[in-house]
Order: sequence, then C-alpha cells, then structure tokens
Amino acid sequence: QNEKRTKMDTPIASIIQQRPIFVNSTDSLSHTLHALVENKIHSVPVFDVEKQSFVAFVDLMDFAMHLGKTYLENQVIEGSITRMLEEERHYNTIQIANESNRDPWVTVNDLTTFHQVVNVMLTGRLHRVAVFNDENQLCGVFTQRDAIRFLAQHPKLLGDLLQQTVRQLNLGVQEVISVEEGTQAWKAFILMNQKQVSGVAVVEPKTGKLKGNISSADLKVASPHLFVSCLRLWTLTRNSCNNYEVPCRNI
Repeated sequence: QNEKRTKMDTPIASIIQQRPIFVNSTDSLSHTLHALVENKIHSVPVFDVEKQSFVAFVDLMDFAMHLGKTYLENQVIEGSITRMLEEERHYNTIQIANESNRDPWVTVNDLTTFHQVVNVMLTGRLHRVAVFNDENQLCGVFTQRDAIRFLAQHPKLLGDLLQQTVRQLNLGVQEVISVEEGTQAWKAFILMNQKQVSGVAVVEPKTGKLKGNISSADLKVASPHLFVSCLRLWTLTRNSCNNYEVPCRNI
C-alpha cells in the first residue's frame, strides 16, 4: 500500500515525455501544421504574442475541421496542402485553435501528482493538460498516453481492476459510431467531431461487418501533403491506406 501511495504521488514533471514545444498565435497555418506533423504530435500549446501568455491548444482535428468545412466540402482544393495554406494568409494559428471543441486549455503545476492530474482529466474529460512550473514556464504537456504508459509500468496501481473483465468494468457499452468503406476520410473526421468521439468503426456497406477503424491518430501522416491527401482522396479501405502510407487499423 505504501508503494502504491508513493507511485500515485509521483509529480507529473517526472512522467511527461514530450519536450516543451509550442507555436505562436501569429504563426501561419502551414508553419503550425508542419510543427505537428514533423514532431509526430496531436496537439501543441499556442503562445499569444499580444497577451504574452499561453492561451490554447491547437491540434490536428482543428485542421481537419477547418479544412473540411472551408474547402474540402466544396471540393475547391487544388495542389498541395502547403500551397493552399500559404494562400490563406488571412488566417493564423489562433483563429483555428480548438475549432473542433475537443481540446480546452487547462493547466496544472509541475508538482501536481499523478493521482491529482488523472482526477482533473477524468472530471473534465480531457485528452491533455499543459504543465507549468512556479516561474510560469512551460514544462510540457501531460496526455492520456502518458497516463496509460505510467499505469502500464506500474500495473499494481490498478489493484483489483486488473482481475475484472471489460464487461465488469462497464467499458465498451456506448453506441458504436461507424462509416462505410468508401467514405471519404475527411467526412469521417467531421463525424468524429460531431459525435465527440476519438474514432469510428469502418464497416462493409451491405453486411455491416467490421473491417477496421479510423481515429484522430491517423491524422499523424508523414507530411503535410499526405495530410491533405488523406483528407481529400483517401477512402477507408486497406488498399487506399497503403497507397497513401496512412495507417489503417484492421481487425
């Protein structure tokens, strides 16, 4: 019990693995998208140049929502994502921050314990929180992935939960949101945002047979050009995923 209590009281500063990365509110959309893709991260804090403080997260789903609503739905994108974003100079990063309404700006101190931050995230249904020290310097971002990794390293923290089944824990009982094979990927991402879910099942049109799933993690493609290729052209089939080198999780 003492060991368990000690681990639960671990300061999150010693758990976070993501080094401090941020973008400025005035940065172009192209610059910010490159920062996300090149660092293979979902979300990044935004520093408001005018207010001289961090004010928001911007993530890949924000880009998906912005591009889907503004361009893809009207089928007006031509050429590469970089060229399109550079042409859109009247937009900057702060204008699309949290457009998906999935990533509210919440901060915690770096001495906050693992137990405390998990309670904050569960209560607020948060994917991540920004971590600052007493000098108000950004230390990094604590994410759900960090929490899962820490629990995997210290399974005893889960106690009796380890012995229970998925059904006993009442997991996986929510409505299954799905799209059919052949659905354009950007429509699936917009559906995720509408339903406030992180992923949707991919099913056969006639039989409803489960073929795989697509989630916000699939937006972390190899380059900004592939990002728009994924949103604009990719259909949710194994071949299409392989053609664009975008991961498709199969059952």
